[in-house]
Parts: sequence; C-alpha cells; structure tokens
Amino acid sequence: MLHSVGVAQPSAARHILNFDRSGFKAAVHAFIDGKTGDIWQTLPWTMRAWHCGGAANDTHIGVEMCEPDTILYTSGASWIEVNREKTEEVVSRTFDTAVELFADLCDLYDLDPLADGVIISHSEGYRRGVASNHADVEHIWREFGLTMDGFRRAVAARLNAKKVVVKVPEAPKQKLGPHEWAEEAMRRITELGIMKGDENGDLRPRDNLTREEFAVMTMRHHDVLMREIAELWKLIK
Repeated sequence: MLHSVGVAQPSAARHILNFDRSGFKAAVHAFIDGKTGDIWQTLPWTMRAWHCGGAANDTHIGVEMCEPDTILYTSGASWIEVNREKTEEVVSRTFDTAVELFADLCDLYDLDPLADGVIISHSEGYRRGVASNHADVEHIWREFGLTMDGFRRAVAARLNAKKVVVKVPEAPKQKLGPHEWAEEAMRRITELGIMKGDENGDLRPRDNLTREEFAVMTMRHHDVLMREIAELWKLIK
C-alpha cells in the first residue's frame, strides 16, 4: 500500500523520529525521502504494521512517500503550491523510487503488480473497505497527471525489465596454430593420419585432449605401427 505522509516535510529521518516515540499508534515498513529518493526501511517486510487503520494492515506492506516542503496545506487534503518546479521535482523523485521499490517487492514475493488489489494507495484501500478514510496518494499526484493505474503499469514494466536476460553472443575464438616447438611433431602425426581435424578441418592444436580423442589417436598410432612392422617383415623375408 502506497502512502503519502500528508505533511510538507521531505525528510524521511524527521518522520522516523516522529514515529519512534512512546505512545505513537502508527507504523510503516519504509519511508521514501523526498530530497534524495533514498529508501529508509523501518520494519521487516514480513512484520505486520499499523499503517492504514484497517484490514490491509494484515495483508499489505505500507510505504510512505515524503512530501515537498514547497506546499502549504489549507484544510484536510487540500493544499497550495509555493514553488511548482521544486514540488514536481520531489513528487517525481519519490514516484520513481516507489516504482523501483514496489517492483523489487513484487519480484521478491512473486506478485503480479497488475493483479487486482496487489498494489493500492491508501485512498483505494478506503474505497475497498480495508483502510481508513484518507486521500493519499492521489491528492498530491493528480496535480501532476499521475495515477495509481499508471503507477502499477510502471511497476510492471520495471519488473519485466528486471526479468529480461540479455544474452551476449560469445566472441569468436581466435584460431591459434601450434607452438613453434610442436610444429614438426604436429606435421608428422597429421601426415601419418594419427591426428585429424574436426568437422571443419581444424586441428585445434592448443585444445585439451579428451579421453575419447586419446583412444582414437592411440588406435591410429597402433595401426600405423602395424603397417610399418608388416612392411619391415616383408623386407626381412
């Protein structure tokens, strides 16, 4: 569940200090800093938190996005701007970080971000009857054309990009001839038919020798010796 803090304070550290005190009856799993985009995790993802005042506390991870200090709340969820450029900068930064975080969480727990109810805002939770009556995060986003449907699509795109395996073709191996000290021996056993090339005619002089190749070459060597012995026997007779 995605939240927005409802206070013109971009610092995650300040919010954590506010939460971390005796008697404070709320807890979330993480804050996204408005100035840096850093994620401050405050609870294990698997621990139940009190972040939405409803049944979604039992089912959803709660993440708070910090808000820019260039807005002024007038009443409830209504606000006015002091500096639109800086406001949009913070909103975009927290949006992008939230996309990355939610994609990582969906990957971690094998969740489909586009499936019904997997990713919701606090206000969507209220409309579903699983959260208290809050307007976040849309009360900030709508001013900049951002929507939860768009957010879910962005998370899905990010998740799919993480799962793409890019296969880099191997560079062709350079064919190396025999070392100088082995050239004569290679030439002679090739002429004798003891060593033959592969299907491409490549002798692969610097490759490792398998047991199969050793057996074949040994048999060829045996055949060569037998022929030479036979020729010598003829001469002796």
